Amino acid sequence: MTEGRAFGDCFVVRTPGGAGPPVLLVPGAYHGWWAWRFWLEGFAATGRAAAALSFPNHTDATGLPEAAFCALRLEDYVARVEEVLALLEVESGQPAVLVGHSLGGVVAQYVASVRPLTGLVLVASAGPAALGVTRPTLYPTERALICPPERARQLFFHDAEPAVLDWALPLLCPESPGVMNGSGGRAEIPRDAIRCPVLVLAGAEDRAPIVDQALLARHYAAPLLLLPGLGPNLMLERRRDLGLGGVLGWLSAKLN
Repeated sequence: MTEGRAFGDCFVVRTPGGAGPPVLLVPGAYHGWWAWRFWLEGFAATGRAAAALSFPNHTDATGLPEAAFCALRLEDYVARVEEVLALLEVESGQPAVLVGHSLGGVVAQYVASVRPLTGLVLVASAGPAALGVTRPTLYPTERALICPPERARQLFFHDAEPAVLDWALPLLCPESPGVMNGSGGRAEIPRDAIRCPVLVLAGAEDRAPIVDQALLARHYAAPLLLLPGLGPNLMLERRRDLGLGGVLGWLSAKLN
C-alpha cells in the first residue's frame, strides 16, 4: 500500500517504512511518480521503504506558471531531490539509495556528487558531460516541451501491455526546456565526487538517443545489467520484474 502527499511543489508517494536505507525513485522527462508504480509495489512487498516523486507541473505536483516552469534548471530538480532525501534520511537515520531514470538519472548523478548515498542506480540514464554531448541543440525556453502520446510510445516503450500503455500515455506531462537543456551530455559531474556503489540498468532493445549504457557503466566502474526484451521504460514494460529483481538483488548483496 502506498500513500502520497505534497512536498513543497513536488508530490511524493511512499511505501510503508521498513528496515534498511530508504530508496528514492526519480522519474525521467515527461514522467511522474507513476512511472515507478510497479517498482514501488515490489519494494513494498519486500519490506524496503521506497518513495517516488513528481517534479513541479508533473502528475499530482504543484503547477508553476509556464514561464517559471520553463526557466527551471537541472540544478532546481537536484535541489528538490535533495530536500526529499533529507526528510527520508532523517526518518531512517541512514543515507538513501537513489534510483534515477533517463533525465532523472542525470539528476541522481548530480545529487550523488554533492551528498553521501548508500547506493546509486541508473536506469536507461543520460550521461554526464565527460561522456560527450548526445543532444547537440538546445531547446527554446519560451514554452514547455510536449511529447505526443504516439511519439512517446515509439520513444519510450518496446513491449508494454496495451493496458499499461492505455494507462500511462495520458499521464505524460510537459517538460521544462530549461531542465532538459542541462542534460543531453552537458551536466558537469565530477566522477571522483561519487563515492557510493553504482549500478547501471539498460534494456537490450533501448534505441533512445542517449549515452551508450556500457560506456556509462565503465565511467563509474559499475556493473551493467543489460536486460533482454526491454526498452527505455523498462520499469513499465511486460518484463519489468527483470529490472526490479536486478535492483533488489544488487541491494541485498551490497547492504546485507
